Amino acid sequence: MRKISQAIPRLDALVVSDYQKGTVTTELCARAISMSRQKRVPVFVDPKPEHPEICRHATVVTPNLHEAELMLGRRMHDREELREGGQRLLADLGCSTLLITLGSEGMMLFQQHKSPFVIHGVSRPVYDVTGAGDTAVAVLALACSSGASMEDAAELANLAGGRVVLKFGTAEIAARELLDAIANGAQG
Repeated sequence: MRKISQAIPRLDALVVSDYQKGTVTTELCARAISMSRQKRVPVFVDPKPEHPEICRHATVVTPNLHEAELMLGRRMHDREELREGGQRLLADLGCSTLLITLGSEGMMLFQQHKSPFVIHGVSRPVYDVTGAGDTAVAVLALACSSGASMEDAAELANLAGGRVVLKFGTAEIAARELLDAIANGAQG
């Protein structure tokens, strides 16, 4: 914890990804989120549904649809149920922002005191989804800490995630690829 507390003042954002390996504990997250909030460092959490408590009071939580349904305790069959469920999950977690990834359907962004924002996806061949969520949360955090609005950051995260699924295995997106995706819009 000491290393984390020393690093937080130098961070532009903190990203926490829970892989259920035992490192990301409730206590660790609660303390890291508290310290980050004191220093005004946004915290982005990519949770596992079995540990929703780790994202309490984070700045942004980024589950996929299946994870969000498990965290909520019910299925969300259509856009209206997704809107209602996302708002409920946002309140339950006490976070500022919830970004639910929907695969080829895009994403839905929930923010306190705002209407949900839909980010449309593009149907494309998917070769491997490994790392798509990690890419999305990383690009979201980078864009936000660079001054982008949450809506613009989510659009970039969607473009980036949509590009890495076109690759086999764990993959990253290079800056040039993201710039190309932006230039080509949703069609790229």
